[in-house]
Amino acid sequence: MSAAGVVRGRLVGADSGEIADGVIEYADGVITWVGGASEYPAAEELPIPGDDLVVPGLIDLHCHGGGGFGFPNADAGGGRVAAAEHRGQGSTGLLGSLVSARPDVLIRQAGILADLVADGQLLGIHLEGPFLNATRCGAQDPAAIIPGDPALFERICAAARGTVRSMTLAPETAHFAELLAAMRRHGVVPSLGHTDADAATTAARIADAIGGPITATHLFNGMPGLHHRSPGPVAACLAAAGRGDMVVELIADGVHLAPETVAMVFDTVGPDQVALVSDAMAAAGLGDGDYQLGALDVRVREGVARLATTDGVPGAIAGGTARLLDVVRPDSAGREGSARRRRHRRDPHAGPGARARRSRHAVRRGAGRPARHRPVIAAAAGARRRNGRNLMEIVIRADEHEVATTVADIVGGYVARGNAILGLATGSSPLGSYQELARRCRAGEIDFSTASAFLLDEYVGLPKEHPQSYFSVIRAEFVDHVNLDPARVLSPNGEAGDIGGEGRRYDAAIAAAGGVDVQLLGIGTDGHIGFNEPGSALTSRTRVKTLTEQTRKDNARFFDGPDDVPHHVLTQGLGTIGEAGHLVMIALGAGKADAIAAAAEGPLSAFCPASVMQWHRHVTVVSDEAAASKLKLADYYKYALANKPAWQSF
Repeated sequence: MSAAGVVRGRLVGADSGEIADGVIEYADGVITWVGGASEYPAAEELPIPGDDLVVPGLIDLHCHGGGGFGFPNADAGGGRVAAAEHRGQGSTGLLGSLVSARPDVLIRQAGILADLVADGQLLGIHLEGPFLNATRCGAQDPAAIIPGDPALFERICAAARGTVRSMTLAPETAHFAELLAAMRRHGVVPSLGHTDADAATTAARIADAIGGPITATHLFNGMPGLHHRSPGPVAACLAAAGRGDMVVELIADGVHLAPETVAMVFDTVGPDQVALVSDAMAAAGLGDGDYQLGALDVRVREGVARLATTDGVPGAIAGGTARLLDVVRPDSAGREGSARRRRHRRDPHAGPGARARRSRHAVRRGAGRPARHRPVIAAAAGARRRNGRNLMEIVIRADEHEVATTVADIVGGYVARGNAILGLATGSSPLGSYQELARRCRAGEIDFSTASAFLLDEYVGLPKEHPQSYFSVIRAEFVDHVNLDPARVLSPNGEAGDIGGEGRRYDAAIAAAGGVDVQLLGIGTDGHIGFNEPGSALTSRTRVKTLTEQTRKDNARFFDGPDDVPHHVLTQGLGTIGEAGHLVMIALGAGKADAIAAAAEGPLSAFCPASVMQWHRHVTVVSDEAAASKLKLADYYKYALANKPAWQSF
């Protein structure tokens, strides 16, 4: 881009949908105006509309280099050149991918790439190895592939200074469980790949990782092919992606995969479960020639990179030479796959800092800046959301006791993994579940000592020592009855001097903790969750809300009278709630029947805030018979539960 100008075309935003004839105005690399052409202040000076498609910046989760330099062996200067090559071609953010190498090399390169992350050149580091299966090494040095070594992983993470975002490992590698636990502690997304595992082993490892994001590294490549009698890891990964449990990488460059294969995956699992990646190496952006990928020599001929050989036999494909924009571009020769047919859908790679939001005066200053310090876990986890299908699971139990048992089973599963982040709600709905969890804790069946928790909301102006503050209520009803450290239970500060700033602070605290693993929710008779009353924005954040008179009347039973109920509350917004990994809604009694029917089977609407769950990737509604009495598909929900596979958890 030059210093200033305008771009006109069809604008596709990450959140705002599509503007058929849109305009972006920019100056000095910063977007200064976004909106419809008819709304542009100097509309008469606009260029004649063409067929350009304008999309948010792309995020490449798997990239080994470009511009003649590879991240596995480049110094800081070379790394900057590689990052700039991709940034100049539409990838506003990328992970720098390393390959299997000697430990000292991995530790050295992790330190170099960490400096590039700190400088805003990269979003983070992707470790593609060394804990792979050497029989499926692809273009990696088999001599550098070793069994899983948690101690080495810790050394690499220390050198990377918290910038490792993803690691590819084989499901069958040694010490998988210890590595998975370490990855979760460090906020590293596990990615299964370079594997010879069977379907059962792969499915088991995916099940172990449920509760956090997980991906598959370049599906089909570096693993056995799909066979009708030996389905292998491909089938397990496709099944998991179809359930919303996994995001699968595809190198849709026309070399690694046939366009028909790419189309099949999109049609099978949906676009929100696919992350298109470049897997680019040093040759990206350059012509044919000789290059390196780690310690191995690579020869590029006619745009295809292969390991160099001396016997004339073509070597293994050694990464890509395309940039991510080449992969997703609808008119790329032979590569359109499903991208052309679905380009009206949101781009799962869209970076939050590059979003074009529709507004009459449109202003998202700074939106065009290169990404800096942006947590890429959101790119993997967020790509799993809003897949256009209702993945809500309705569990109908006979009575309140069975509901509490089911909810305790779900929460207990997260707590058992260690370091769980719980989202706690107050009110009558979760009370039985808290009592069951407390019973299990007293019996030694569950240990909350490593868990933390965030509360949904707090009354504004009510001291936290007040017996009806949610801070006090959650302690009296739950925290004081289990071995959960009260200091690790956080709530919004309803007495903060800057209430607006408190909402932002609270959201930041949740994000800094790594996000909520499992969020408990009740539902109001009008469909509200938290204190997001009808009409609340579906993307709202933690903020002050004015309570409706009906909600104040509902809560009057906890106070001396209706007049004592505060008028305002600081509550997590629907957008904040939706960032939790798993939403568990508890519904009890016939009074909730209309609300549950509207939330689960009605249209997505701000006038039933709980309906936003239909967009979430992992929702379990646990209801008694009375609350489920108006569900049209109640019989089906019961049938599905009765026939739920033994391996499938809630």
